[in-house]
Amino acid sequence: MSTIVSRLDITQIFCEVDDFCNQWEDLWQQVPQLPSTKGERRSKSRMCFSEVMTIVIAEWQWLQNL
Repeated sequence: MSTIVSRLDITQIFCEVDDFCNQWEDLWQQVPQLPSTKGERRSKSRMCFSEVMTIVIAEWQWLQNL
């Protein structure tokens, strides 16, 4: 039963983090960015920022329960 609750919690956390990241990215695009340097490679990530942040939060919660 605890596994099901954990999955529901992680889904809720992801939804909230995703909502926040979408708002933050919209604001971030309005701020002038530093110019890229010559030869700089900007590869596209395979995971979105909200997915990465959800993993970080989940691991932090797991460490708090040790």
